[in-house]
Amino acid sequence: MAIEISHRFYDRLNCTQGIKDLNVIVVGTFNPGLPVLSKLTAQEIVDFEKIQKEPRFAGINSVMNFYDRPQNRFWKIMDVINSPSFYEDGHYHKQNPVGLKFYKNMLYRQEVFQRQQKFCKEYGILITDIVKAIRPKTFTSIYHKFPDTAIEKASPIFNTAEIIHIIKSHLPEKVIINFNPFNNSIPLIGRQIQTISQQFPELVYTKMASTSGAAGFNYKKLVEDWSQHFLSK
Repeated sequence: MAIEISHRFYDRLNCTQGIKDLNVIVVGTFNPGLPVLSKLTAQEIVDFEKIQKEPRFAGINSVMNFYDRPQNRFWKIMDVINSPSFYEDGHYHKQNPVGLKFYKNMLYRQEVFQRQQKFCKEYGILITDIVKAIRPKTFTSIYHKFPDTAIEKASPIFNTAEIIHIIKSHLPEKVIINFNPFNNSIPLIGRQIQTISQQFPELVYTKMASTSGAAGFNYKKLVEDWSQHFLSK
């Protein structure tokens, strides 16, 4: 018996269906789905039931896409790229009611998700992660902001081979790493990115400003950093 947690969007990690021409692959770390309940011990079931009752778990469990948590700025940046006229005044903090970022005061999350999917297909973007499953010893930190350091220590199962296969099959123009792979606290994860970079040195961008709220980059910096890598429609 052991804890096993697959990626929340496992079925979409390497799915290029609907993308005619793959231009950009965006690689993050990991977003935990639900554990395999049949493999949990009685105590682990009790522990997970406590986590499910926590208010923050409902928020984590409601996300429908990669980078869909309010703290992450990815979809705001993509919305600036997708709707430049809405942000031509430079006010990136205002909410686009028909944009790509979901806000808590919005009623229809599914509609935002559909717009995100449409955007990715039109721009030729695949969003994926370097870890596809983890086998942690406990649930500690896994569902609380799930920091990369906790994922690193949770016996990760990597998605590296699949990403390399997609690159070879679809020949994208760029592979953007949306975290710092040179962080000494995540050497296992960092080595996976190094493996990809060594095979495709001309494609992989490893020094992007992370869209994570914890990274602390402002919208001006993020827009400048990211917009140059996406083709206009």
